[in-house]
Amino acid sequence: MLYLSPQDLNALNLDETAVLDAVRTGVESQATGEGSAEPTSGYGAFPNPNGAIYTVRGLHRGLGLASVKSVGAFPGNRSDGLPPDTGLLGLFSMDNGVPVALMDASFVTLWRTAASVALAAELLARPDSKVLACIGGRGIAPRAVELLSSRFSFDEIRVFSATKASRMAAVERLASCGASVCVATSWHDCIKGADVVIDGAALTSHQSLFPMDAVGEGQTIVSYGAYSSLPSEIGQKFDQAFTDRWVDGDTGSTGAAGTLIAQGVVTADSLTGFVPEVAIGKAVGRVTDGDRILIWLRGLAQCDVTLGDLLIRKAREQKLGTELDYF
Repeated sequence: MLYLSPQDLNALNLDETAVLDAVRTGVESQATGEGSAEPTSGYGAFPNPNGAIYTVRGLHRGLGLASVKSVGAFPGNRSDGLPPDTGLLGLFSMDNGVPVALMDASFVTLWRTAASVALAAELLARPDSKVLACIGGRGIAPRAVELLSSRFSFDEIRVFSATKASRMAAVERLASCGASVCVATSWHDCIKGADVVIDGAALTSHQSLFPMDAVGEGQTIVSYGAYSSLPSEIGQKFDQAFTDRWVDGDTGSTGAAGTLIAQGVVTADSLTGFVPEVAIGKAVGRVTDGDRILIWLRGLAQCDVTLGDLLIRKAREQKLGTELDYF
């Protein structure tokens, strides 16, 4: 069994295309039946009211691997210099249940989510998109911008986040993306007129922060995270709505479209389609250049498997990690 610590994973020489391909394999498997994601289970982590620990499970039949990820979601960790997502990912053989690998879950979650955001935008945004708005200055959102920049020729990248320090850190980090990078003064100024919007605010509760009057013709918004920034009225602004999977019985207590689900604005019947089906050509994505599209991502646990498999192979090639005896 291979153990990959945070230090091992951060030392990997990762190719962005390989990461995107691995995550796309996981996304496509949702539509083909080759992979599946079980409903996430979790519990509040008292005494911290703004944190929770979740168990995320997935499998990919082609790789013969299943995953169990125990991950803590604590947005306030940033103030202590810790990642907001912590925990461990275990990969197991589907043939005999033997553990294959154990690795840092924060690294996997960051790369998997960022690649999922980039893939969704690549599939549904206008190919000629030139202006990218990034809500969120640390972690997943800037990583998604970097991955997206390898797929689009952006002229302008705008950044807005909760603190000046995170905004400036993102601007410095994204300077190598080949576009003009600037700090926006508000959500509205960041989003208004943008072709693609990454809504990656690390919220600790549902808050109606997304400005309705900033949604424009042809705009594609990719929203993710434990809580929603979307006001319920915003559903009237979109021509199409996509997600990666639907969970029957969802009450909208969490998730990027939580408020929309809780108030019945988004239902299984109201969805235009699913990102995995668009990825394999089974469903139609954008119909016209003027379509205003909302994409909200829950996350697909089988992408932990496909990305984890890539990380194992790259780590062994680069002689990183520690082989542990299981028996």
